[in-house]
Amino acid sequence: MFSASSINTHLVNRSSKTRILTIQFILLFILSIWIFGFIQPMLGIIDNALVNYFLKRTYSIVCHQESHKLITHAGAEMLVCSRCAGIYIGSLLAGLSAMFFTFPGIKIKVLIISLIPLASDVLFYVFGLYDYSKLIAFSTGVLLGITLYLFLMYEMENLFSNKNWKK
Repeated sequence: MFSASSINTHLVNRSSKTRILTIQFILLFILSIWIFGFIQPMLGIIDNALVNYFLKRTYSIVCHQESHKLITHAGAEMLVCSRCAGIYIGSLLAGLSAMFFTFPGIKIKVLIISLIPLASDVLFYVFGLYDYSKLIAFSTGVLLGITLYLFLMYEMENLFSNKNWKK
């Protein structure tokens, strides 16, 4: 037989998992819209000067938008640099993967280690050790985006499994 406490624990665990999945869906939806917004000029779907101005100003809050660091295609530029695009796309890839696969928990140490390639790339460029590479910037951004997303999901699972949330 099941005791009342074991049934309650099972329901709390199910409730916790439901919260996490709901948050994952919401986060993936927001990330998808955000990514659509910054690649929209390359897709050419919205041909409205006011909307394009608003989008450019919105993304300028989170990215420097230096033209030589933007990914371009057929004369159109993304609204964020290669590194920022990598971070957002890496987060989206990790989120989609996390819907189907289970990943081990990412600790803060792993997150910090994933910053090393990105920080090294920035420092090497700033100190003139090599020219800016969109591919390297994008790749280090993807690495950080994946790790950051998995770290946040791990921390969220810990938060929702905390006894304070079970009451």
